[in-house]
Amino acid sequence: TLNWEETGLKLTMETDFPVTNNVKLIINESGSFNKDICIRYPSWVEEGGIAITINGAKQKISAKPGEIIELSSSWAAGDEILITIPCKLRLVDLPDDINVSAIFYGPVLLAANMGEVGQSDIGFSWPQEEIKDPAPDAYFPSFMGSRKALESWIIKKEGTLNFTTTGLGKNYEMQPFYDTHHCRYNVYWKIGDGIDLQKERELIPDRVLTGVQESEKAHNVLSSGSNTGAASFNFWGPTYNRFRDASMVGYVQYTLELLPEELPADKQYYLQLTYFGDEPNGYGDFWISIDGQNLAYQSSISRLARLDFAQRYYAIPRIMTDGKQKINVRFSKGRVSLYGVKLTTTDNLVEAKKKLDGEITSIHQNILPGNANTNIFVVDNCLHVINRSGARIQIFGVNGELLMNKVVESDNESIKLSLLSGIYIVECTSSAKMENRKIFLY
Repeated sequence: TLNWEETGLKLTMETDFPVTNNVKLIINESGSFNKDICIRYPSWVEEGGIAITINGAKQKISAKPGEIIELSSSWAAGDEILITIPCKLRLVDLPDDINVSAIFYGPVLLAANMGEVGQSDIGFSWPQEEIKDPAPDAYFPSFMGSRKALESWIIKKEGTLNFTTTGLGKNYEMQPFYDTHHCRYNVYWKIGDGIDLQKERELIPDRVLTGVQESEKAHNVLSSGSNTGAASFNFWGPTYNRFRDASMVGYVQYTLELLPEELPADKQYYLQLTYFGDEPNGYGDFWISIDGQNLAYQSSISRLARLDFAQRYYAIPRIMTDGKQKINVRFSKGRVSLYGVKLTTTDNLVEAKKKLDGEITSIHQNILPGNANTNIFVVDNCLHVINRSGARIQIFGVNGELLMNKVVESDNESIKLSLLSGIYIVECTSSAKMENRKIFLY
């Protein structure tokens, strides 16, 4: 009940929204009140979905979802305003994955009770970081149901906000998140029919939620001189401010699964990394390797984007993935800070370009230590040859003796050197030119 003494307006609201769709406002006394009554058009209601009557007369609504509806009348005691706000099931997707979604009924977030597995030694009076026993179906359980017809497989129990899934391989009881406690619960789901989920799997074969213990454990995390935590910003929610870092002398490694079938000849995998774009100076200058072979050198990641996240894609040569079921990706030899790791494919870049209506500008280009034009260099007794596929590499001692003779097989070749400490001359000969480099081994 509203009692506005300055104007003499007394107004009563009758509703059990959102169990039902109706909200009734009754003016008990109007006093001197002669202003508009304003109602917000909920942003989650479709345009044209809300209906309002005053004393049974339907009102014309020109406002759009998210805007304010202004109701004008010569208000008198006994006037009734009936607002009908249609609630229905809807999905809210993760920002970077349209197939991982939370389920809402109108304004209410729904959660599924996942049981009490392994909770006997977990207290509820203070926050705990450690995950005791993984809940069944973690992480991101799947609903093999239509995203466009949620009501066909999520059934509301009459007169309540409780729901039951039906017709799935495994069904769940769902209820408002605010009414879920003292149990394991889930609010994010992989949702789609077989075609949807298979397409998503082809676009993003694997991903790691950095800093999330369950996800990192599933990807065989190895680390040294490394920490996890949550950054102080929270504008993208708790999942996206979780990070994994490593010091200059540390490293982080994850195992990522490839697709069961080989990619077509004209396609390849990409490593998609998420950085916080406003890192202070000193972050970056690290190496990314796959199964012990250097993939890319990442220069500074400081100040990539103001108060936002930055995505970078790293093309993975087919020679690093063909014939494999999984790959081990390591980040080392520099200051590492990761907010997400994904294994994507050429098709995912095509989809991203469609969404951005243009070219992806964040595909990584190797900018190597020192001279940016250097494409032949040594790191940890490995000779790296960039963008010289088909060229012949020869290494000579200071007295002119030939010590190695090899044809470069890819655009990102890494050659282990078994030579004594000293100075050597590298000669790279291609159809276009011949280059010489002096290298030092320690």
